[in-house]
Amino acid sequence: MSIFEVSNWRKDRVFYTLPKDKLKLDFNQELFDSSYWKDFQKIKCATWDRHRASLADTIMQTIYSLVRKTQPSIIVETGVATGSTTFAFLTALKKNGKGKLISIEPNTNQKNFIMFVPKELQDCWDLRVGLSENILPTVIEPIDIFMHDSLHTYDHMYFEYEWALWNLREGGWILSHDIGHNNSFFDFVKKHNLKWYLVETAAPARFGLGVADVGIDNPKTMFFNLFSFTIAIIK
Repeated sequence: MSIFEVSNWRKDRVFYTLPKDKLKLDFNQELFDSSYWKDFQKIKCATWDRHRASLADTIMQTIYSLVRKTQPSIIVETGVATGSTTFAFLTALKKNGKGKLISIEPNTNQKNFIMFVPKELQDCWDLRVGLSENILPTVIEPIDIFMHDSLHTYDHMYFEYEWALWNLREGGWILSHDIGHNNSFFDFVKKHNLKWYLVETAAPARFGLGVADVGIDNPKTMFFNLFSFTIAIIK
């Protein structure tokens, strides 16, 4: 089964395969050939079980390809943990030669959250330690990609999705790990009539990665971009 085939999981949900013009996986081999990926695999194999490792590879291929395809300027992720998705974002930004990742990590005692992030990739990384509900409002730049992977409660996840929608540039993307923990992601995409995609993994469904395509005609992102443009003119 390919990464973006429709899953049999939750047949009552409406979602789509990622169309070829939206995201091509031509960048997978590029990722696999990088020295960063080889180092990542060594650390991962030494610290993770096979089941978790398979899940991480699938998600990181998706993230890497999305960043390489869309060439974002600003990415925000909540939840760093061991830094696997952070690694994927930063590796792609390094290859792009531009862009910045803002990571929000709530656990001040997490000693291994940079396990997978080598120093060579940290030039475009802005790590902010604290709760996302406190830090997200301080992010004033319009963003291109948002990823949730912090506290997986309904209210918290929904809050982060709504924040992201209001702060995305037109054509932005919202990603969410562990969408099967509750209905927040499904309620969100339904409310805003967003197309979304499920990244298929070998893991239990609750660990799936949801990818929402905000598009270029969403009223909230159009308002935010108009507001930002007006402020820029005033300045």
